[in-house]
Amino acid sequence: MSAIKGFDEALADLNHPVFSHREHPSWRANDMKHQRWIYNFTSGSAYYCIPPFPYKGEITSFNFFPAAEVWKWYRGSGKLSPLSNFTVTNANNTFCQYLDTADRFIQENLRKNGVDIKLNTKLVEINKQTNMATFEDTKTGEKTEKEYHNLYVIPPTKPAQLLVDAGLTNKESGGLLDVDRATLRHKKYKNIFGLGEVNDIPTTKGFWNGFYQLHVVRHNLNRSLNGQSLSAKFDGRTKVPLQLGQNTLTFVEHYYDQKPGSMNLLAKNGGMIAKLRYSNWARNKKSFMDYYLGKNYGPPFYRIKKTFKDVAIGPEALVKEIPEGAAQFTPISKGSKSENAHP
Repeated sequence: MSAIKGFDEALADLNHPVFSHREHPSWRANDMKHQRWIYNFTSGSAYYCIPPFPYKGEITSFNFFPAAEVWKWYRGSGKLSPLSNFTVTNANNTFCQYLDTADRFIQENLRKNGVDIKLNTKLVEINKQTNMATFEDTKTGEKTEKEYHNLYVIPPTKPAQLLVDAGLTNKESGGLLDVDRATLRHKKYKNIFGLGEVNDIPTTKGFWNGFYQLHVVRHNLNRSLNGQSLSAKFDGRTKVPLQLGQNTLTFVEHYYDQKPGSMNLLAKNGGMIAKLRYSNWARNKKSFMDYYLGKNYGPPFYRIKKTFKDVAIGPEALVKEIPEGAAQFTPISKGSKSENAHP
C-alpha cells in the first residue's frame, strides 16, 4: 500500500470514498466500504485504478462492469447526475496480458457502457484532505491531478522478500519465481519448484491456474527425487471469472501463446447463460474449502488420492527417504504472506 502515497490513510477512513478489494487491517470484522460507495455515488468523478503488472487480481478483481451497470440505473432514475463521469485508469497498455481477445472484449464493453479508458496511466498519490488524485503517464512521466468523488484502487505489489533474499527472482521475472514454463522447476536451482501465482509464467494468474499446475509439479517433483527426467509439461491453462454485471458472469479461459479455451468468454453478452454461470459460481463458493482442506487433490485424479510407486502417502514420504548428502527439494507455493508481496 505504501507504493501509492496517501492510499493507506484514505482506505482506512470508512467515511472517505477510496476503497479496494482488500480490507484495511484496522477495520472491524463487519466494516465494509465497497457496498457503501458503489451504491451511494450520486455525482462527480469516479475512477477505477489498475496498477502495473504483475499484480494480484488481474481479471478477477475487475468489478467495473457491475459498477457501470448500477450507475446506469441510477442515471436513468435521476439518482446519479448526468454530469458525472466514470474513468478506468490502467498503468499498462492492456487489460489482459496473455489473451488479446479478452483485452479487446473488456475495452469494447467499457466503451459501450460509456466508461472512459486511460491506458499507461498510473495512480501515484492520493490527497485525502482535498480529494485529489495524482496520476503519472508511464511513458512520458508527466503527472496530472484529478478531483475524485469515488476512487477504487487495486493495490500494486512488490516482490516477496523471501524470494529476493534467496536470489530466486530477478528483474526479468518481474519479482516472481523464475521457473521453466513447462516443468515449473526453477531455471537455476534444480531442487526448487514453484506452484501457483508465485511463478513467472506467461498466463493469467488465478486460483484455477494454480490448481491446474498441481499434477505437473507433483509428477515432476517425484521424478526429480528419483533422479529421472521431468516428463510432465504445463500447458498454461487458466480460468478466471469476469463479472459482466450485478448477477452475470463469464470466464476468461486460455492456455499459453494466446490459445483460448473452449469456454472462453462464453455468454459474454450477459444473457441467461451468464446469469446461470454467476448463480452457479456464487453457490459453489463453499466447495472451494474442499481444495484448501485437502479433500480434492487436483487434476487428473481430483478426489482419488494419487500415490507413487513404493510410496504409500505421496511425495512427502520420499523426502524422508532421501539418502544423506542427496539433493533436497524446496516447494515454493503462493509466495510470501508479507504485505503487498506477489501472491
